[in-house]
Amino acid sequence: MDRVRSWVVAISFMAGFFFLGSFVERTHTGYLMITVAFLFLAYGYVCWSNPSNLLFWLVVAGVCRLVMCLELPQLSDDFYRFIWDGRLWLQGQHPFEKLPPDFLAMNLESLDTTLYQKLNSKNYFTVYPPFAQVVFWISTKWSGSISGSVAIMRLLILLAEAGSCYLLIQIIRHWHLPTASVLYYMLNPLVIIELTGNVHFEAFMVLFVLGVIYAWIHHKTVVAAWMLACAVAFKLTPLILVPFLIFQLSLRQALLFLTVLCLSMALFLWPMYSAAMIQNFQQSIHLYFQTFEFNASLYYLLREYGFWKWGFNTIHTIGWKLAWISFIGIIAFSWYQARWSVSTDKRHLAAGFLFIYVMYLMCATTVHPWYLAPLIMLATLSGYRFALVWSGLIFFTYTGYHPEGYSENLILTATEYLILLLYLGYEVLWKRSTAGA
Repeated sequence: MDRVRSWVVAISFMAGFFFLGSFVERTHTGYLMITVAFLFLAYGYVCWSNPSNLLFWLVVAGVCRLVMCLELPQLSDDFYRFIWDGRLWLQGQHPFEKLPPDFLAMNLESLDTTLYQKLNSKNYFTVYPPFAQVVFWISTKWSGSISGSVAIMRLLILLAEAGSCYLLIQIIRHWHLPTASVLYYMLNPLVIIELTGNVHFEAFMVLFVLGVIYAWIHHKTVVAAWMLACAVAFKLTPLILVPFLIFQLSLRQALLFLTVLCLSMALFLWPMYSAAMIQNFQQSIHLYFQTFEFNASLYYLLREYGFWKWGFNTIHTIGWKLAWISFIGIIAFSWYQARWSVSTDKRHLAAGFLFIYVMYLMCATTVHPWYLAPLIMLATLSGYRFALVWSGLIFFTYTGYHPEGYSENLILTATEYLILLLYLGYEVLWKRSTAGA
């Protein structure tokens, strides 16, 4: 790509993010879909042209993140709960011990009806782990305004993203992969929109999962366990990686890994531990599997079967069954990869993590766009590109937002997963068979 063309694409790319972050709300379906489509076309053009001016495009990636910081998040309102939890800590209250209506009735300073009405989960206990809560506290400690707290959270996310970029480059170089492949993650529109733009903490989880990979390939088992504990302290989902890792180790190393992991998680949890916290957190996990449904795949098929056979939504039983199926599948996959796989590909670790996340998400009852951030990072390292395709398709979910509420378009959801599965099959079966021919 020549210099003039690079500048034209870069300016257009940055302008697209500026328009999206400053003027487009999630109910503006037409503008949102057109802008996202343009951003993914520009993203694909840059990545598949294999640019040599890597530093230029990393700067562009940074600027795109900055222009998403000019306004409050337009596509997600989760940040209001983050600020609510942070302000509770400042008032000496434990966010896990009561529901938001109970705290509102206490007439606590800075927790007024205005903020309460903006919460999208008023009748649920908070579900955010210890390190996420620390970020909430920091953001409200340093600023008393909503915009100021969001700016602080975004600053910390930007630092995490910078750390992820550094680790990605180090791992890519260690595996002797094309350095420009770091752009698959750093320029991905979903990553920029959902992490920096919409303030989702997958940014921290991605950073520490990269820390796990970096420590693992340098044979630092204890550091890898500690990094995984940090990832779990931001989001619980990295726990699904534990079976894959311990099956790669000897019994002695596995026990050491699990000991460090469990002690680290206990240490992180200890400052905010209480019996009510554990009870209410478990209740929230139960509700997640038995109540919430959004952009699911296998679950929606089983739900339709339940409607046909019993005449009602059977999520209260299907959710937990799918969770167990996912768990058993991950165990079996991890065991097979450790004991029977003959792969010598240096990207084996990243590919294993990637398919574990895919199994988890295919069995989930809820798959929000930002859940794909770790898949995009792992696709960057593993060589599989289906997660990048999914990162564009999943924006179909935003078509369901209307001024009067949310109504999911199941035809678009089916289209999303059909295209994804076709491309996944192409990469796993067709490309592998032709490469081996």
